[in-house]
Amino acid sequence: MAELEIRVDKLEEKVVTLDNKVDVISAKVDAFIDEMKDFKNEMRDRDNRRAEEIAEIRNDIKEIYKTTDDKIAEIRQDNRSIRESIRNQTIATLIGVGAMVVSVGAMVVAILLK
Repeated sequence: MAELEIRVDKLEEKVVTLDNKVDVISAKVDAFIDEMKDFKNEMRDRDNRRAEEIAEIRNDIKEIYKTTDDKIAEIRQDNRSIRESIRNQTIATLIGVGAMVVSVGAMVVAILLK
């Protein structure tokens, strides 16, 4: 009987030792799980920040395109105005030259008729 009690005591010691090892391993697993959750949250936060940065960059690009398009439209309008001004000046010059030709012709006719 004493031998049986000794065996039972040794088995109880082994069970206690195994329980302690299981507790240590469980604590390590729990710590690892917590660490992985923190890592996952950090990655999610980083991805969210990147998504926000990308959205800001896209908005900036859209704004640049809009500003560029507005400037191009403004330049085109200025070019139209310049072309119209040049055309009007050309017409006025041609009319002036024509008037001078007519007046010179009229003077020549007046001189010849005298």
